[in-house]
Amino acid sequence: MGDSKHEGTGPPTPLQNNSGSAELEWTPQTILAMVSVSLLTILTIFGNVLVIIAVVKYKRLQIPSNYILVNLAVADVSVAVFAPLVFVVELLGYLVTNVYLCILPYCLVTLGCGVSLLSLGIVAYDRYAALVKPLKYYQHVTMRRVLCFSLVIWMFVFIIAFMPLCWQFLVESQTDDQPACSFYLLSKYLLLFQVLVIFVPAFLVMIGCYCRVMLVARHHSRAISAIQLSLFPNTFSKNLHMFKGTKYTRTLLIILGFFFLTWVTFTLMLLIERFCDICSRTIPLHHYSVFLIFANSALNPWIYAHRNQDFKSAFRRLFRCGKKSQRSSARGPEGRRNSRVSDALSRTNSMVGGLQHLHVLYNNADIVPPAVDAETGQLDSKTSFRAAPKLIQHNISKPVVETVAEEVSGNV
Repeated sequence: MGDSKHEGTGPPTPLQNNSGSAELEWTPQTILAMVSVSLLTILTIFGNVLVIIAVVKYKRLQIPSNYILVNLAVADVSVAVFAPLVFVVELLGYLVTNVYLCILPYCLVTLGCGVSLLSLGIVAYDRYAALVKPLKYYQHVTMRRVLCFSLVIWMFVFIIAFMPLCWQFLVESQTDDQPACSFYLLSKYLLLFQVLVIFVPAFLVMIGCYCRVMLVARHHSRAISAIQLSLFPNTFSKNLHMFKGTKYTRTLLIILGFFFLTWVTFTLMLLIERFCDICSRTIPLHHYSVFLIFANSALNPWIYAHRNQDFKSAFRRLFRCGKKSQRSSARGPEGRRNSRVSDALSRTNSMVGGLQHLHVLYNNADIVPPAVDAETGQLDSKTSFRAAPKLIQHNISKPVVETVAEEVSGNV
C-alpha cells in the first residue's frame, strides 16, 4: 500500500490500469463466486423483505421490538443490494478510473453493514430490558424511541461511511501493483476508525446484554420451576432441569456463536489484510469476507424473526393469502368480523388465565418450594425457603416474566 495520499480539494488523480488486463477472465473460481453471490442476494432479500411485509401487514406484530427487527431487515436488504457492486468492482476494477466511482460501492456497503451491526446491538439491549426490567420495559421501549434510535443510527453510520468521499486524505494513492480500482484505496486508518466506533460498541453491548440475559433467565427458570413443583408436584416434576438447556438459552448461544463466526471473523480478516502487507499479498482476504457479510444478512431474519411464533403464524398466513382471501370473500364481512372477535376473545382468555394463576401464586403465602442445588440440579430435601410472595413480586412477576421469557425464547 502506498504511503502517499490524495491531497488538496481539487479532483483526484485518475486511476490507471496497472493490471495489463483488458477483459474479465472467466475462471471456475469467478463463475462459482458469481453464482454464490447471486444465490445469497436472492436469499437475503427474500427473507428480510418477508419480515418487513409481515410487520407492515399484521397489527399484532406492530410493536416496538419488532420495528427494531424491521430496521435490521432494511439494513440487511441494503447490504444485499450494494454488496454485489463491490464484487463487480473487484472483478472489473481495471475499467474504473474515477476515484469516487471506485470507493462509492464500499461506502454503500459500509452503510448497510454498520446499521445492521448497530441494530444487532439494539436488539440485544431490547431483549435485556424485556427480561431484566419487565415492569418498566413498555415505559422505556416505545415506538417513538425506537424510530428515533433507528434514524440516529442511519445518520451516524452515513457520516462514518461516506467520509472518504468528503475528505481525500482518507483515500490512498494507487501503487504500481494495484488495479485501477480496489479495496486498498481506502485508508487502513479509516478502517480502524470505523471498527472502533461501530463494531466495538455493538460487540460490547451484545456480549454484556446476552450474558446478563442468560444469567437472569436461568435464575427465573429455577424460581418458576420450584414454585410450580410445590403447587403441582405431579405435573411439573419433570421440569426440575428446565433451567438447563432452555430454549432461550440455546437461542442466545446460537446468536453469539453466529455473531462470532461472521462479524468477528470478518473484522479480523479485514484488519489482518490491511495492516499485514505480507498477508495481503498472499491471500486477498477481503474477497472471502464478503461472503461472511452475506451469510450474516441472509440468516439474520431466520435467527431473530422466523423463530418467533407470531412471525411464523404471519408467514403462514402470507403464503396462504390466496386461499384465505377466497374463504374471506365467501364468508363475507360478517364472517371476517366474527373471526377477528374470536381471535381477540382467545387472547383475552389467555391473559385472564395468566392473571388468575398470578392471583393463586401471590395469595398462597404458605408455599414452601424446595431449594434446588446449583451444582447438581437436584432437590435439596434438607432446606427450603418461604419466599414465594417475595419471589413473585420482585423476581418472577408471573405472568409478566414468564411471558417475557417465552417471548425472548422466540424473538431472539
